[in-house]
Amino acid sequence: TKSSSSSSSSTTTITTRMMQRNAPRMLPEDFIPSSTDILCGRDQESYMHEGNRVLRKLIKASIPSYLAAKTKVSKSHIVASIVRRIRSAGSCTGFIRKDLESRRWVEIGETKAKEKVGQAIRIEIRRSKTNMPSSNSPSSSSIKRTSIGSQYRSNGSGSSSSSSSNSNNG
Repeated sequence: TKSSSSSSSSTTTITTRMMQRNAPRMLPEDFIPSSTDILCGRDQESYMHEGNRVLRKLIKASIPSYLAAKTKVSKSHIVASIVRRIRSAGSCTGFIRKDLESRRWVEIGETKAKEKVGQAIRIEIRRSKTNMPSSNSPSSSSIKRTSIGSQYRSNGSGSSSSSSSNSNNG
């Protein structure tokens, strides 16, 4: 029975540690974010903060392996490794946000940090897909030229086929 009580106490300790890592933690009133912290927010201060710039670089560098990952578990490992790298950087507190009521900084916890990184990866993947024309498809201007040219050629008269069909109905 002694082993079962030590087993349950170690499980309780692990569970307590996990809850502490996941729970938001209010930081001291005089806390000032370091250059390695990640500021969670949509304002200019957050976007321009040095830690956020580093995070964006890490995310861009991880996209090929994220896209190559076949399972949710392997994608989760990539996200977790980014969070670990951020948290292990110097005197980094990690992922923090400003509490609107108290105006104090709050560390958001492990789960929220992973959610933020995962979402940032998916947004960056979407951005890169919309900003890059496909190498197999012609540009939109060549599509327009081709479709206009084919209308003129199919009619043979120089007017579009839709305008000639409208004149026959009138």
